[in-house]
Amino acid sequence: MQFLQQESALRELEDKMSRLSLKSVAPFIGLFIFAFILLSVGLDSIVSAALQANALMLLFSLAFIPFIAIVQTVKWKLILDNQKQKTSFVFLLKAYFVGLFYGAITPGKLGSFYRISLLQKKTGKPLAFCTSSVLLDRILDLFSVLTFAFMGSVLLLEYFVDLYYSIFLIFVFLLSAFWFMLEKHRARTVLRHVFYVLVPEKLKEQSRDFFNKFYDSLPSKPVLLQAWFLSVVSWLLVFLQSYVIALAFSINVPPLHVIGFVAIASVISLIPITINGLGTNEAALISLFALFSVSASVVVAFSIVNALLLTYLTALIGFMFSREEL
Repeated sequence: MQFLQQESALRELEDKMSRLSLKSVAPFIGLFIFAFILLSVGLDSIVSAALQANALMLLFSLAFIPFIAIVQTVKWKLILDNQKQKTSFVFLLKAYFVGLFYGAITPGKLGSFYRISLLQKKTGKPLAFCTSSVLLDRILDLFSVLTFAFMGSVLLLEYFVDLYYSIFLIFVFLLSAFWFMLEKHRARTVLRHVFYVLVPEKLKEQSRDFFNKFYDSLPSKPVLLQAWFLSVVSWLLVFLQSYVIALAFSINVPPLHVIGFVAIASVISLIPITINGLGTNEAALISLFALFSVSASVVVAFSIVNALLLTYLTALIGFMFSREEL
């Protein structure tokens, strides 16, 4: 009997260790992929491709950054104004950049939700009110990226049928789930069972209050449509910036294809197995641009420079804002 108890305890310990090991290693899988790509393609050829890029075109691509930030901030403020949360545009702009900084250093860009804490500290509103605006903002961005990714998958239908159907099913599923959960009574029906089973008794009242305040703060559907339109505009600017950077690397691929490729890679990079899509983003772009015979070294150089100018430069701005009182 004692032997069986020891064996059971050992198996339980091994199970816990395996789960802990997977949880610890998962965020670094993409980094291993990135290192493998660098070694396979050759660091010298990647650096050479980067040095041959048109510096003026790269400089011109920076002009998109303030417009992207302004449109994103206007979208967030539109949601907050409808919730009767009056906040200054300057604060929201700074908080947006701070969110980009934390998003750039966390798997799946989850750090971008740090804006919730900043908003709560600034307004003094309940957590549920502050959570709803940021969560809706991120959901609308996800749908916008999926829209462009779906467009890209349509262009690739003859090459990657499975990719087309996968993105289409993800888009339809998420849109249906979002529409269904948008109504308070429907959400309550779905979450009631989860609430009673998973939420501890001492947290039930607090969770119920959070649920009610969250749904009471949701903006109207016309406002959500306006916010989604602004999200689409901002991501179009993001992908146009990527196209300009592609031109700087003399990547002669039609603009719709470049936009679609970068959008598809952006969706893949959201898988939380890496930091800011490193590795997964490059692997996806290499496969996609290979259809137009673009060399892997040029694609990797393009991907790295694109990330440096669009993600890490804005993250640096966010880092500087994070060190001051917003």
